[in-house]
Amino acid sequence: MKSIDCKILFVALVAFAASMLPETARAQQNIDKVISEYVEASRGTLSYRSVVKRNPSTRQIAKRVVELSVDDKELGKQLVEAFETDRKCADGIECTRQGQTYICTLIWDDPRRIYEITVNGCWVAYSAVIYY
Repeated sequence: MKSIDCKILFVALVAFAASMLPETARAQQNIDKVISEYVEASRGTLSYRSVVKRNPSTRQIAKRVVELSVDDKELGKQLVEAFETDRKCADGIECTRQGQTYICTLIWDDPRRIYEITVNGCWVAYSAVIYY
């Protein structure tokens, strides 16, 4: 087999393997992407907190809590879109929309993750609790 044929075969196999990942392996990828890009760019007035709880004996991360609140209408739109996309693979969903207020909680069981968002006009409050 020529090296180009091998490369094409390898790329095709990797793409196929990625498509076969369970939904939980791809869960909340849109939400995580929007948040990480926003925090890295640090646009607007941002209140961001990330806290880690470790297992005292192993020093491994046991739980992580992330909170973000900001006055940014564009981020609100992006997060609502991300929550609507990622909710398709969530194990638990509770979302409501009343006027300009959108409130949504998404839960995944494996690994255990709870994502919450409140968007009201320009104001956005986001939190995530991840258990390892």
